[in-house]
Amino acid sequence: MNAPIKEISGKGRVYVDGCTALETELILKTKSQTP
Repeated sequence: MNAPIKEISGKGRVYVDGCTALETELILKTKSQTP
């Protein structure tokens, strides 16, 4: 389930779904902690 990443200068990595790399990372961590 790897979403494509768009490189946006000055804003860092932003996923196509609109979440930033950090937000997506937090979501993935939360999901992985949930059984």
